[in-house]
Amino acid sequence: MNLDLWRPYLLGKRSPIRADARLLPFRDQVFDIVVAVELLEHLDKKDGIFMVSEMERVSRRAVIFSTPKLWFEQPEIDGNPYQRHRSHYSRTDFPQYAYFEVPAPWGPFMFFHKGVSFDICTSLVGGVQEIMDRLVGGA
Repeated sequence: MNLDLWRPYLLGKRSPIRADARLLPFRDQVFDIVVAVELLEHLDKKDGIFMVSEMERVSRRAVIFSTPKLWFEQPEIDGNPYQRHRSHYSRTDFPQYAYFEVPAPWGPFMFFHKGVSFDICTSLVGGVQEIMDRLVGGA
């Protein structure tokens, strides 16, 4: 399922849902695993922390999310006002989550996980890393 607030990013996606991640339109514990990759930094800090609680609310088992470790300015992209970076997070913002870093050309990403083993989480991240490598490499 693909959830986004910016309608153009949903075009051509499988199972698109236009919604705000801060107020997920799902009943409690409806998904086994809820994943958000590179979303938190696009929200005000208070909203990002609340979004993680929303992820926990709709998850039966596990929550995984990532955000850049280093702060960097990012303006709107593709005319999308939601692409602007609004906040920065650290390990201490989510002490109840396990944590690891993944290198990237523009700086490391922090992955947080709860309710899922490190092996499963790194397996997922391997897929994310492959996508990032393709984007950077132009493949």
